[in-house]
Amino acid sequence: MTPSSAYDDITADNCYDGSCSDTTAELEVFANLGNPNYDPTNPNHLGQRASSTNGPIWVNASAGTISLNTVQPPGDNWKQVVAQYYYMMVYLHGKDHPREYWAPGKAERRIKAWRYQIDYAGDQGNALADGGGRDNINLLTGFDINLNNPDPQSSDLFIDPDTGVWGVAVKVAAPFSLMTAGPAGLWQELRTAYGAAAFPSGGTPEEILAWQATQPVQLAYRAWRLVTAQFSPGEVRAVAVDQSTCAFRFDTAAYHYYFGTREPSPNRNPRRTCNPNANDIAPDEDVDPTGVIEAGLKYLTNYAAYSNQQVPVVKEFQITLHPFSGNDFIGGGDPPNWVSGKSRGLSLR
Repeated sequence: MTPSSAYDDITADNCYDGSCSDTTAELEVFANLGNPNYDPTNPNHLGQRASSTNGPIWVNASAGTISLNTVQPPGDNWKQVVAQYYYMMVYLHGKDHPREYWAPGKAERRIKAWRYQIDYAGDQGNALADGGGRDNINLLTGFDINLNNPDPQSSDLFIDPDTGVWGVAVKVAAPFSLMTAGPAGLWQELRTAYGAAAFPSGGTPEEILAWQATQPVQLAYRAWRLVTAQFSPGEVRAVAVDQSTCAFRFDTAAYHYYFGTREPSPNRNPRRTCNPNANDIAPDEDVDPTGVIEAGLKYLTNYAAYSNQQVPVVKEFQITLHPFSGNDFIGGGDPPNWVSGKSRGLSLR
């Protein structure tokens, strides 16, 4: 597993079967791609897509939800924050079993599906859906293999047919006010959006705490945490899955067992085609006179379907934002001049 902007099979950030390097993948976003420190060939420098360089962050602080869709989600209470889009690629690796080697051009069959989840310290409830898959470690991620488009510039979920590596494109949204005016600029934008009263500059800590406890400020605070979450410490968890669905892989989603062999006889047609009702087949003289199908289905119930006995492999990463000017930004903290105190107990987090 490699979080970066490009796949590099020799990177030290690879990890397999629960064993990862102890290093955190240090990723960087440059507000100014003309910055001499930005290197488009560096996989840790996140780039943009020509077709999607900027757009909205939709945040609903009342519900604690956030969306990076270009169209406003259904419902009320959504606020829009203008952002620039960058892309982090999470590459999921799978190794061939010595007895099941997939040649280039067919390596997409190596791993049938994945379960993955991307979390941030600032979004522990997983409100933000990351990548082109389900972004839920308990749900299967896959797609119709006949529609595979292995181009990271246009596809959010794909498989390289020659290597079998899965690519998950994660949109990273950097608020424009944060890049141009720093944390104070973003905080001002959010307070204005929620109609918060002016900050009691020069006030006592008690007066500031009382101001922080008002509903508009609390909503702006929750929005701050959500829109800056991607720049807080993150981690990717993934489990390789050796099973799929008919919708994902109609021709290769199932293994058919005939007297202990993986493939049926050559004159059997279809060979490995998906049968949505396979588990409903009852052996009888017309359908299964020898009991082969029943025996095969029983054998499959004990098949090892998940990597590392369903213990996810974990890789940590950190995305740092380099604004147009001023200090670098790392998320996960409070907005400027926020006072910790009893009002923290009133927070909507």
